[in-house]
Amino acid sequence: MKFFVFMVALCCNFLFVNAQRNCGTGQYWQSQLDSDPALRTRYSLIEHAVKLRPQISGKKQDAGVADLPVITIPVVIHVLYNTQEQNISDAQIQSQIGVLNKDFRKQNEDAPQIPAIFAPFAADRRVQFPLAKPDPEGRPTTGIIRKKTDRASWQQDDKMKFSASGGNDAWDSRYYLNIWVCNLTKSLLGYSTFPGAAPEKDGVVIRMDLFGTTGKAGSAYNKGRTNTHE
Repeated sequence: MKFFVFMVALCCNFLFVNAQRNCGTGQYWQSQLDSDPALRTRYSLIEHAVKLRPQISGKKQDAGVADLPVITIPVVIHVLYNTQEQNISDAQIQSQIGVLNKDFRKQNEDAPQIPAIFAPFAADRRVQFPLAKPDPEGRPTTGIIRKKTDRASWQQDDKMKFSASGGNDAWDSRYYLNIWVCNLTKSLLGYSTFPGAAPEKDGVVIRMDLFGTTGKAGSAYNKGRTNTHE
């Protein structure tokens, strides 16, 4: 599980974690592994395959990606709101998509400020995240789903991912990146799954006032980087 430990450490170091700014991914994922032996097996197999891939391909571990095709991952945003204050605008969503794409393509304006310790690993990752156009049934969509819910706030328990518990069901995670934007408890910025997660839970959860760079995005965390991090 060295890969898991490394990823959790990177998660915690990438953000300045404190009582007000807390990434819940490490704690969440460990709880998932502890409660689901099948998940632990899937994750171990994926970890093993990742370690073997450079040997199989004949490339070095540090081989670049500049010659690889750009991978497009359609995104669906599940906006869950109890009050209009929690119902973020399309403009706020678009601002987050813009940040996400710039960060993964290394087109972010602050790229020259990357700390020296991370600079050798910074690169255009050849991944882009447009809002989904067709839905799973092939119908036109904006990639944004809004749902009014009776839940005033949410915990780190995945209930926002299921209609039965007041949330919204995921779209097929083999073809979409699901992002749930909701009123998380104030000590939690967001959390995400790791590879191997159950398909119906696979995706990212972000607090609504930390999503994007405009609208209701809080002044202290209005750079859109929480979503990039998760």
